[in-house]
Amino acid sequence: MSQSHSSRIRIEIDHPNAKNAEAFLNSWSEPFVQEKVEGEMYIFRSTVSNLRLVLGFFDDQQDAIEYGKKEFDPISPRHLWSVNGGLLFAITGTDEELVGELASHFAGRE
Repeated sequence: MSQSHSSRIRIEIDHPNAKNAEAFLNSWSEPFVQEKVEGEMYIFRSTVSNLRLVLGFFDDQQDAIEYGKKEFDPISPRHLWSVNGGLLFAITGTDEELVGELASHFAGRE
């Protein structure tokens, strides 16, 4: 398989949601670059619209929700977070529509 000019995102963690998160990132309409990894928290930025995406990998959905409430509340049109199983995702950007679309992208696909 040939690689395009932008490399595909790889998430190197042993977690049931890791491959889905990779697929979500790599199927988004613009490329992401990985900015930082802190333990089980991965931080990405989209290269076109500058959306910031934090992915957190937790043992279960309740742990992810508790962390999200503590670290990412309050939500707003430019700052959303949610969970998909043990995967927490938090999105921040200046384009409210894109923030919402990316949140739906992560929440709506299993």
